[in-house]
Amino acid sequence: MSRFLVRFSSIVSSGATAKSISPQKRIFVGIRLISTSTGLQSLTRYDQSTDWQRKLTPEQYVVTREKGTEVPFSGIYLNHNEVGMYHCVCCDSPLFSSEAKYDAGTGWPSFHEAHGTWEKDESHANIVRRPDNSLGSTGTEVICKHMSGKWYLLTVASRCKNLLESGFKVESTTVTWTVTGDKVSVSTVRKLNFECWEIKQNYMKTKTPGQLFLKGKRPDENMDIMVLETDYSSYAMLVFKRAAKITMKLYGRSSEVPDKIVDTFEDRAKTFNLGLDVIFQYPDYGFCESTEKVLGKI
Repeated sequence: MSRFLVRFSSIVSSGATAKSISPQKRIFVGIRLISTSTGLQSLTRYDQSTDWQRKLTPEQYVVTREKGTEVPFSGIYLNHNEVGMYHCVCCDSPLFSSEAKYDAGTGWPSFHEAHGTWEKDESHANIVRRPDNSLGSTGTEVICKHMSGKWYLLTVASRCKNLLESGFKVESTTVTWTVTGDKVSVSTVRKLNFECWEIKQNYMKTKTPGQLFLKGKRPDENMDIMVLETDYSSYAMLVFKRAAKITMKLYGRSSEVPDKIVDTFEDRAKTFNLGLDVIFQYPDYGFCESTEKVLGKI
């Protein structure tokens, strides 16, 4: 039986307790299983545009953005029995049903399975489980399985003509994903001609998890996007295919990722016939704090 030990950090939506699971009451939560120590500095770059510190309570911020957790047996959701669905406090994804909740005696809320699990198959669930030993014993870290939020563009592998001719001129670039319904709104911020631009696009979801579609102005400009590899919390590798042209990009939640991730990216790029001669590193400084011009949605 799968067991989830989950750190909840948020306030239950106001209103009367639901009597049945449908309609489900939304219970917004934050999830982490990693401890933090006094004086630990933020593990995420402060972002004025997203401003998580204003959107979240101090406790929620520590748990969801800095990988913190509360002392066992102290959380408000440990003995919480309200009927409904537990949602992520950051991206609003449904994570766990109250029907799967039970007391494991660990000091944190526990669940038999995640919402969307089918006979142990978690491919359609909104969580990812990873081994975690940070509390001094074997446990499981539970994070949201979503690309939502801000990413830094770190490396691009491409035979794009512009990159081949002037790759040394690449500018610091950030991308923010907002997942809603059947689409993903993408905001790219970078400098063009010494001005900070925001480029807005809508990626459409497909029936295949991890694959998206961007409709162009003409059929030959349509683009297929595939999330090749990601841990959702620190790095993501994406493949962009338009006609016969393929580009691969490495993103990070911060402006740096471990060397082993970069090595993996380069190895994966070779499988698309993209060698070191067509890999371009993007600057990790000089990011736009605000935008002066906006290029509308495609």
